[in-house]
Amino acid sequence: MIKNLTLKQWRCVAELTQIEAASKLNVSTTTIFNWETGKSNPSFPTIKKIMELYGIESIDDIRFLSEEKFSETEQATVKG
Repeated sequence: MIKNLTLKQWRCVAELTQIEAASKLNVSTTTIFNWETGKSNPSFPTIKKIMELYGIESIDDIRFLSEEKFSETEQATVKG
């Protein structure tokens, strides 16, 4: 089982380009780039969509590059 990958690595595992991922998530390619380089993190509703799209089982399997920290309450909503 794959664990602790960055969003870029997960996207590549899912065999999607930035353009394809952006289209499916209804965001810009710049937004995908920002998430993948740690300039920002996706919102929690978007993380759920990313997890479904990329086939990620748990938020704990994602290594976020951004210094933004998620509260335990926010993490619990995604783990749900």
